Amino acid sequence: YAEMDLEDIQHFFRIDTLEHVDGDLDLRAEVRGKIRETRNITVADLRGLSVSVQLELSDALLKAKGHKHGLEEMSGILMLHNNDAAIQGLRAKLAGTDMELNGFFRNLLPHLLVKGERLAVEAQFYSELTDLNGLLESEEQENKTEKSYHLEFPANIDLNLNAQINELVFREFSATDISGIIQLADKKLFADPITFSSAGGQVLAQLAVDGTHGDELPLTVTAKVQQIQIDRLFAEFEGFGQDFIRADHLKGTATADVTYKASLLEDLSFDLDKTYSMIDIDIENGELIEHEPLVEVADYVRKNPLVAPFIKVRELEKNLRHIRFSKLENQI
Repeated sequence: YAEMDLEDIQHFFRIDTLEHVDGDLDLRAEVRGKIRETRNITVADLRGLSVSVQLELSDALLKAKGHKHGLEEMSGILMLHNNDAAIQGLRAKLAGTDMELNGFFRNLLPHLLVKGERLAVEAQFYSELTDLNGLLESEEQENKTEKSYHLEFPANIDLNLNAQINELVFREFSATDISGIIQLADKKLFADPITFSSAGGQVLAQLAVDGTHGDELPLTVTAKVQQIQIDRLFAEFEGFGQDFIRADHLKGTATADVTYKASLLEDLSFDLDKTYSMIDIDIENGELIEHEPLVEVADYVRKNPLVAPFIKVRELEKNLRHIRFSKLENQI
């Protein structure tokens, strides 16, 4: 049994995969076997050990080399058996996102002590607030006025998470009551299925992102959208990259089946030349408000001497400035 400082452990074992370590550790351990050289621990050494350890972390910090953010305010219990660990109530914060994990870390000791060793995480994941703005913020962000982001999947970490997230935010987008299975393997991310509430409605979706192509990440999304407020949808997705129709032009409730494929770039922008979508959409109780191209129709009629005498131009302009419809169905 021992009460230890994590920084002292790092210096003793010369763990060079970690850039910064801090916090307290209560340890109960039984280790049998031999390590030939503590300054050069090998996978063979680790696999030859019989290890039974219970670790209780409090107020710990771990930051790996090559990663912008570290795990802060870590607390919880890890029970090591040989090279694997069971985790109970492991809580931490990462770039403003709180998280709690219960499950297993497979191959944990080799991953921490030997560069290039894989880590497999199988766990229940819970977060009260997941802030993708902080998690994906670019390294060079500090001196920029406009936000920039960077997405890259780790090459040697595999995830299988049963995720529950109370709220997720990214830029103008927000979602609540998120539930789903999230998997990461060989730099390929899958969320299937995943459900959440957003813009006043419900979404059931499947998502895949392939991170094996360097600067370009192929993205595929299929979704069923129920009772979404279309003005909020346009606001949260920042007009989908266009300003021809804005959120303030629209009102109504949308239901849709969506298939979307695109090339997502590392900075989370899209290559619009490699984008495909098929959307079957119904909009009920819809409104199109002050949409300038429609208002210009009245101006055209007013200036056309052949048509103007037969049309009440002022009434037409008033109607075009605020169009209402009970239902619109379309395939885009």
